[in-house]
Amino acid sequence: MRWAGTLGTKRVFHGRHSFVLSPNQDGTTRLTNREEFSGALTTLTRRLLRTPKHDGYAAFNTGLKQRVEGLTDSTR
Repeated sequence: MRWAGTLGTKRVFHGRHSFVLSPNQDGTTRLTNREEFSGALTTLTRRLLRTPKHDGYAAFNTGLKQRVEGLTDSTR
């Protein structure tokens, strides 16, 4: 799954985010988040978006893991 967002034009700010699900050999799944930013405001926004205190993706990953593992446990 992926999406992109632009502020003004791509020259001002353009961000792309993707989630990639990959199978592990042990039957589990690895979730990889990837972000790419470009444009004139990239330097300023990167500092604001990627601080541990405001890392919404980490919270999303944790919530998704708990939900999926809960579904898996209940179907056994």
